[in-house]
Amino acid sequence: MKAGWHTTGVSVKGSRHERMGLPCQDAHGYISTPAGFFLAAVADGASSAKYADRGSTLAVRTASGYLIHELGETADWKAEELERILRRAFHKARIQVLKYARRAQVGLDELASTLILVAASRHAIAAAQLGDGAVVIGDSAGGFFALTTPYFGEFLNETTFLTTPGAINRIQTNTWSGTLRHVSLFSDGLQMLALKMPESSPHPPFFLPLFDAVSGPADASEPQDTLQSFLSSERVRKRTDDDVTLVLSTYWGP
Repeated sequence: MKAGWHTTGVSVKGSRHERMGLPCQDAHGYISTPAGFFLAAVADGASSAKYADRGSTLAVRTASGYLIHELGETADWKAEELERILRRAFHKARIQVLKYARRAQVGLDELASTLILVAASRHAIAAAQLGDGAVVIGDSAGGFFALTTPYFGEFLNETTFLTTPGAINRIQTNTWSGTLRHVSLFSDGLQMLALKMPESSPHPPFFLPLFDAVSGPADASEPQDTLQSFLSSERVRKRTDDDVTLVLSTYWGP
């Protein structure tokens, strides 16, 4: 298998949205750059927002484009430097959502979504997050760690969106240096399966079979089909009726 990041990601409409005739309001994007970076974004549109799917898609597209522009040429960055770039990507995404709201003449809260960003080289990773969902990483020794965790506000189902006033000042960030093997990002529809609550620590039995299934030598379409089948399975749908997004990446090589 070719050395580098091997990634797959899927967003699946939840059963509640199917019943209500709503689109999938999650969005995601990822890329492995020629310089050796893994860049990823996941956004979960607020179910109460009329144009949440547009807001999440715009947030992912804008932030991802900025990260590719800034990090596409070299992987020689320290984790702290990556963190600053991720914060700027959030700022760029928020500006674009504000511009879209004015241009389309819609309320800003109608475009509400969360946003999670990751920039990872072989030996350093930075993550930034607004709202629910999480980033979980695995190291070369087999350990799993939550790099970011869901936001729990004062009230049930309260969260922070990219469109929330003062959102940029509430971004959760974290960095890690070491030898990375696995990186995962997921929206809040999966957090009760992927994390042990209330401490929000990773649940390895959730991650290990998935990384094994999508990371082995296979046709390029097979990992995505495997992940699509899992996220659409009865096992998942019994635990959540929300849209679900999961991005998984494994580094192969020395």
